[in-house]
Amino acid sequence: MKKLVILMALMPALTLVACNRHSRKNPAAAASEALKDKDLQKTFQSKCEIKGIDAVVTGIMTLGQASVKSSRVLWKFSGNQVTRTTVLFAQADCAQESWVF
Repeated sequence: MKKLVILMALMPALTLVACNRHSRKNPAAAASEALKDKDLQKTFQSKCEIKGIDAVVTGIMTLGQASVKSSRVLWKFSGNQVTRTTVLFAQADCAQESWVF
C-alpha cells in the first residue's frame, strides 16, 4: 500500500517529464523567420533518435516480425507552408527506412 501511495505521488512529475521531452526539438515554430531568409526554404531533418522502449513494444505486438528501432523527423519549408514528416526505421542507425507518415 505504501508503494502505491508513493507511486501516485510521483505520477504527475513523471507525466510532466514524459510529455515535455520533445518540446525543444520543434523548428516549425520558427516558420515566420524561415520565410524571411531564402536559404532556409529547404528541408531540414532531426538527428537519428533511438526508440528503445518502442522497439520492445512494437516487437512484442508484431510477434517479432517488425519493430521500430529509431526515427527521424523531416521539416520541409516551402513558401509559407511547413510540412512535417516522421520517418520510422527498422534499424537503430536510421539506415533502413520502413514507414513514412
